[in-house]
Amino acid sequence: MAEEEPQFSEEQVEKATSLLDIRKIIGGLLGVYGLLLLGAGLFASEADKEKAAGVNINLWVSLALIVASALFLAWGFTRPLVDELEEDDAEGGVTGAEPQARAQP
Repeated sequence: MAEEEPQFSEEQVEKATSLLDIRKIIGGLLGVYGLLLLGAGLFASEADKEKAAGVNINLWVSLALIVASALFLAWGFTRPLVDELEEDDAEGGVTGAEPQARAQP
């Protein structure tokens, strides 16, 4: 007895593809780490600053992480993965993009 694959609407596929976009996941993680380091940098003691040659390294790294997060999120939201996949299909697609049938034991 063969199992039938569920049929999904185009809207459902687009939502799932957008949800799993790695750029948004990376941007979110970088943003969380950046905000945590921002708090550590704003409330750093003088002893912490002296360990880094007088530079509040937590503050500078947090700003870099927040900027990187903003870039990843902007890239993910302005160029959705669905649009990029459609462009690839229009250009001829990627070789091997079609899923292959699985052999049944």
